[in-house]
This record gives sequence, C-alpha cells and structure tokens, in this order.
Amino acid sequence: MQAIGIAARQGTRMGPLTDGRPKPLLPVAGKPIREHVLDAAAPYVDGYVVVVGYEGDQIRARVGDTYQGFLVEYVEQADQLGTAHAVGQAEPFVDEDALVLNGDVYVTDALVERLATQPGTMAVMSVENPRSYGVVELDGERVTGIEEQPLPELAKSQFINAGVYTFDPSIFATR
Repeated sequence: MQAIGIAARQGTRMGPLTDGRPKPLLPVAGKPIREHVLDAAAPYVDGYVVVVGYEGDQIRARVGDTYQGFLVEYVEQADQLGTAHAVGQAEPFVDEDALVLNGDVYVTDALVERLATQPGTMAVMSVENPRSYGVVELDGERVTGIEEQPLPELAKSQFINAGVYTFDPSIFATR
C-alpha cells in the first residue's frame, strides 16, 4: 500500500502562522503535523507520494527523499483545485492500494490501522456547521456523494470528509 499525503494548500485560515510556511509544517506536540501523519501511516505502507504546492520546497526539505526507510515521491499541484484534484496528481505514482492522508489532519494510529486494513473506506465525522468542508452524503455506511463547501442551508448532511481514506488504483479510471 502507498500513502498519498496531501500538503499543497497554504491554510489561509491559519494565518499568520502560515504566512511563508505550509500548514502541514505547523508544529503539534513537538513536530510538524505532516510527520505525525507520515508516522501513523508507516506501519501500513511501502512508500509515500506527497502532493505539494504552496511552499513545497519547505516540505521537501523537511521530509526528504526517504522517510522511515521508504521512498518519498513528490508531485506538484500548481493550482489548488481541491482534494480530488490533488489525489489525481499522484496517479502516475500509484499502482497499488493507497491510503490518502490530508497533511493538516492529526490522525490516531487506530484510525489509520482501520482504514489501511479496509480498502475503499473513508473516515467521516459529524460537525455542527459543514460549510467549510467537503460534505459527505451517506446511504447507511455507503458514501454516495461529496459536495465541497455548500451553503449551510443546502448541505445534504452534517457529515464531512475527515481527510483520511483508502482506495485502489481503479479510482483513476473514473476521471
């Protein structure tokens, strides 16, 4: 399994902390969020693809060409057109199941283990105001749609994409 780390956006809502520094490099508990995410994935993956954009050179410099003994490939998302677009940029490097982890989401080892052992799974969470997120439509436990940042009165659910999911390479055939 490969890990795709999304780390392309500036994180303007975190300004001024992200003025000149990408959000995934903000420190939490003594190290950048990005490293917590990569560490959580390490037991389940055999390589990383990191999608960079804003201040991507800083992420490359911090993470390097290998991380915990695994090769790290980088791909540039020049225009930040959302998570699906970012994952699409990683397509040339994905030839097996992939674990996708947003670079600004702190994840638990248990959550990553659950998703890594159940391909085709997405973590969702309920929030009071889903306006700033990707709103997930569900039919029972099945995801039937995702809508980016709808107006609150038009949101079809209170569940949002928690930024961690798995899929197999056939997902790219639907592009």
